Amino acid sequence: MILDSDSFDLTSAVESIVDEDPASGQIKPELLESVLEIATTPCPDVATVGAELVSLRALARERAHRRGLEIGAAGTHPFARWEDQRVVGDDRYRGLVRSLGFVARQELVFGMHVHVGMADAEETIYVANGLRVHVPLLIALSANSPLWRGKGTGLISSSALRR
Repeated sequence: MILDSDSFDLTSAVESIVDEDPASGQIKPELLESVLEIATTPCPDVATVGAELVSLRALARERAHRRGLEIGAAGTHPFARWEDQRVVGDDRYRGLVRSLGFVARQELVFGMHVHVGMADAEETIYVANGLRVHVPLLIALSANSPLWRGKGTGLISSSALRR
C-alpha cells in the first residue's frame, strides 16, 4: 500500500515510485494507483528470494519517503474505501474493470504470493498434496486484517473474504 505519511490514507502515487528508475523493472503498478507490486526475478532458493525482497522493499520505501509517503503491508487497509481509489491508466487493468465491473473495482485487498517452478504435473500434485495438511497453519499465519472500511469485522482476518 502507498500511504500518506501523516494521515495513513491510501495515496494514488504509484507512478511516482515506479517511474523513478524503470531499469529495475521490479517495482510495478498494480490495479489501483495506491498499490504497488514488488516482484523478484526467478530465484534458485529461499535465501536468494529473501535477500532480493528485502532489497526491493527498501528501495520502494526509500522512494516513498522522498515524497513524504510510506509503504504499508497488511491484508486490507483499515479504513480505506474502494470507491475512493483510482485505477491505473494501463489498458490491461482498464479492460479488466470494464469486463468485471464492480467485482474488480471493490478488490481493495493486499497480499503476497509466491510462484514455485515444478518439473512436471506429477511433481506439482505431489507437492500440493504434501502442503495440504499445512493449510490451517498457513491461513493462521496470514491473518492480518481485522478491519474493513473503518470498522472492526470481529474476524482476525477479513481479507480472505474479500478475495
